[in-house]
Amino acid sequence: MFPTLDEYLSNNDSVNVDLIILDVKRHLISLAEHFDKYFSKDIPDNIENFDWIRNPFNVEIADRMLTGNKLEELDEISCDRSVKISFMQQQVSKFWLTVAFKFPLLSRKAVKILLSFATTYLCEAGFAALTNLKNKCRSRLAPESDLRVCLSVISPRIDSLCKAKQAHPSH
Repeated sequence: MFPTLDEYLSNNDSVNVDLIILDVKRHLISLAEHFDKYFSKDIPDNIENFDWIRNPFNVEIADRMLTGNKLEELDEISCDRSVKISFMQQQVSKFWLTVAFKFPLLSRKAVKILLSFATTYLCEAGFAALTNLKNKCRSRLAPESDLRVCLSVISPRIDSLCKAKQAHPSH
């Protein structure tokens, strides 16, 4: 799993391997604790339990996952035609945010589940953009402004930016 570390340890006899193993174990335990804090344990692994988030109008599947007031809210959502029209016109995440005032329990649970996927994707997109920026030809130490441009959802209007500037006149 650690070929570089193994090579280093085989070349250097003066290094105490037991201390390194202990340090790696501590780090992995700490990492596992942070993952447990970040990814809630009340979110099950079975993806079928989330069908009510993708389609809140199919109440039969949600009976296994939801109970009490949440199930009542889901029944109300499934009967409301205006909510169904709103659901068809929006992305799933935006839908659950728009119904947060009317159905707070379900919305809070749905957003909590959807948030972990979005943040994971955004982190991976950020790391991918950073690795593209930090290559051998471009090793700048402050990539914040470049990352902001790379990760922005707003596409630049190059034509209007060029029109706003005056070309350098020849002498």
